[in-house]
Amino acid sequence: DDHAMILTYHQVLFDQWSMQSFLAEVMRDYESLLLGREPDVTPFSFEPFVHYIHDYQNDSKARAFWRNYLKGAPKNLRLPRSADSLCDNPIRMQNITMQLTDMESGQIIARAREHSVTTNQLCQLGWAHTLSKATGKKDIVFNTTLAKRPSSILDIDRMMGVFSATPPLRINVKGDVS
Repeated sequence: DDHAMILTYHQVLFDQWSMQSFLAEVMRDYESLLLGREPDVTPFSFEPFVHYIHDYQNDSKARAFWRNYLKGAPKNLRLPRSADSLCDNPIRMQNITMQLTDMESGQIIARAREHSVTTNQLCQLGWAHTLSKATGKKDIVFNTTLAKRPSSILDIDRMMGVFSATPPLRINVKGDVS
């Protein structure tokens, strides 16, 4: 007999790490059942992570850091209504799709290494320069996304869920953008 499992889920339920853990656990349990054994069902609660976030948000040092970091930052910075300088289609919202060649990707990676930064950091800097050029502002703030699995939480590596944060990144753009 052949068996198939079809799994559908919404992206807000799992981060990539959790999905790999989940699939490994499903396969482990399936093998146990095939061998006539009871699967090892060890429940993990997401609650310790919720407490961690709550405690962090109520930490006076964290609040002071973010208040200082964002002091004087532009609020609700919008792209100009006319996007003539960005593309030929002057509409408020737009999507521009492009595919980098292997050579272009290699050049970006090499440039990042040359400056001892990650490719992601280089792309964030490029995005800040793009926003600066489009808005005419030098002080640029935008959100970033990062995984956050605090090692202080017992068995955090075995928990499943979305362990991410979206902290703001503030860049003061200087000089000519090229």
